[in-house]
This record gives sequence, C-alpha cells and structure tokens, in this order.
Amino acid sequence: RILVVDDELVQFVYAQLRESEPEIEAVLGDVDGPEVKELLILCAEKMDVSAFNGDSKAFEHFLTSDAFVQDFLLTDWFRGKASADLLGRFSNFLTRADRGSALRREFDLAFPAPAYEIHFVGKRPPRAEAVVFDFLFLDLVLVGSATPVDDLKKYLGELSAESGDKLMPPIVAMSTAEAELTKHRQEFSKASQISAAGLWILPKSDLASADFKARGLRVLFDQLMAQRAASQSMRAFIRSWSDALKRAADAAETTLWNLDAAAIQRVHLTANVDNDPFDGHLGDLISREYL
Repeated sequence: RILVVDDELVQFVYAQLRESEPEIEAVLGDVDGPEVKELLILCAEKMDVSAFNGDSKAFEHFLTSDAFVQDFLLTDWFRGKASADLLGRFSNFLTRADRGSALRREFDLAFPAPAYEIHFVGKRPPRAEAVVFDFLFLDLVLVGSATPVDDLKKYLGELSAESGDKLMPPIVAMSTAEAELTKHRQEFSKASQISAAGLWILPKSDLASADFKARGLRVLFDQLMAQRAASQSMRAFIRSWSDALKRAADAAETTLWNLDAAAIQRVHLTANVDNDPFDGHLGDLISREYL
C-alpha cells in the first residue's frame, strides 16, 4: 500500500490559481473587463446562470470559488471554447494543472492495480494512519502552508516517533520548490531522525524527466524497500549514538559549571608552562576524566 500526499495530484483549488496567476484577482474582479464578459457568456452555455442575472457580486463570488476551477476552468470544454486571449490569462495555471495530471499518470503506470494499492490525498493524514502504509511520497509544499520546510520536518519527526522501534515506511520527499528541497535535505533527516537510507529527496523535475518517470519511480520504490531493514538498523544506531553524545555533553557541562577556581587556575598554569592553548588543556581534562 502506497500513500501519495500531494494536492496537485488530487484536485486543484482557487488558492492554487491565485498562486500561479498573481494578477488573476484583479482580472476576475473587473466586471466590465473583456475576460469576465467572455466568462459569463461561456458559463451561460455550460451551466444555469440565472442566479447571476443582475447580480455581479454573485458571479464574482463564483469566479473566486473552487467550483469555478474544478468544474469549469479545468475542463476540456473550456479549453476548446475559450479565446486565445482568455486562455492566456490562465496559461501558468493550466500548465501547472497539466503537469500535475501527467505526474499522476506516471504514478498510476508505476504502481498498477491490483499488484499495488495507491492512495492519493491532498493533506497529510495523522501520523498513526500514515505509518501503516508500506511507502510514502510526501510533497513539500501544500495549500495553506506558510512554512513548508518546518511543517515537513515536524511531520517527519512525528512519523519517526510514531514508528518507534518498528519498521517505518520508506519516504520520498518531493517538490517543484527544488531550491528549498535541496537546501534543507540534510535537515530533514536530522530533524526527523530518519537516515538517508529511508528518506529520499526527489525534485519533481527529475520525476518528470524522460529517463525517470514511471520506470524511475519503480526503481526508487524497489531500492528503498530493499534497504528498509538497513534503514531501521541505521536509525536505531544513530539514535543510540546521539543519546550517548547528549549524555556526555551534559556530563561535561555539569563538570565545567562545578569546577572551582583552584582547578581552573591549575589548568591555566599548566597551559602556560607548556605554552599551549588553555582550551586545549581544559578539553583534555574533560575528555579524560568525565567523557
């Protein structure tokens, strides 16, 4: 069972239209503009617009709704009917939607039923629900996320904590925000305590490239599943080692705070006699006696 958390592979909403077309609110808010006039004509062909007659506010509300995006804008009918100028107003968003549809097809090709059971969702489910899957694909940026990097790090940490000492599903973190994804790739493993053997970073441009696509998804899936046990062993080892380091650091800090003036003076005099740095002698004392 495979879980794919990516709102662009599920259903687009008005917020994503606004992200892709920064000027679209002004365009759709101009009731006397050519775009709104053409949209009203097209809506009259496709749906009942009696509720909009004489009520520009009602039509404006519809144009800023998820229903407008899902039931009208992203239909083949609209693309076939709209003028080139109108389509141009939505070109960035339509390209984004096409990219999402293409990527979803690659997932379906890579993991066909009934051999695989794949679930697409637009929001990250509670951690207890997520860890029961065999494999996770997680998109970095979801609708409404103001701090996507921190949000993903927190979620990965929750998944790791929920799994405890049990095998946890391999995870692929993916995004079109590739600069953020690659910049913080090491932080994802450290913050979540998931080793690189169980957490893969995948820019969506790589996923969409001709030499990756469905075949690459399957290869990546097979590779991470094959090293799932090794990833769990590495996770347990690093956590144990990290805990030991923290205990040693705590002991050293306690020792430093409790060194009296005479002890500090002796270390300082010894360093002067040997013509060595003071911090080097202090570090030797701590490591020899307390770590």
